Amino acid sequence: RLKPFTRAETCLALESHGLDDDFIAMNIHMKTDHNIPLIHDNETSPEEFISTARIMIDEFFGGVAPKVFVATNDCKVMKKFRKLAENWTFVSECDFEDYYTAHATGGHDVVEADRRFRKFFIEIYGMAISKVYIGSGATNMAWWAFLMRQDRWSTTVLGP
Repeated sequence: RLKPFTRAETCLALESHGLDDDFIAMNIHMKTDHNIPLIHDNETSPEEFISTARIMIDEFFGGVAPKVFVATNDCKVMKKFRKLAENWTFVSECDFEDYYTAHATGGHDVVEADRRFRKFFIEIYGMAISKVYIGSGATNMAWWAFLMRQDRWSTTVLGP
């Protein structure tokens, strides 16, 4: 269990996104051009996430799109999601800061580490408590979120 301060900070952050009702969480891992090697070459496209979300919206939300919380390593994907589903409301820690770019361009000190852990806890809690979770099977985060979820029946893991 998280320490009380971290838990409270995480819950406040999720509330700041307006996630006080049922929502979808997506965890998408994107290749980057920051010269950081990846273990795999397979990635699930944003289009596949949106296509899967449409099915889940029909099944679990009566065809009405709820908010979509996005956890990602590359904030550039947010523009793509918002273009693919213009009538949906996407929220993310990326709305506040491009954490990945900040990390890749330097700054591996304690303050940077705290910021990254804060983002990690917010995202993993968001994925764990969402009504529907769509994750990228290429990430450890997807599997941790899956294991933390009470409602595994509303979980879809895409990709490798």
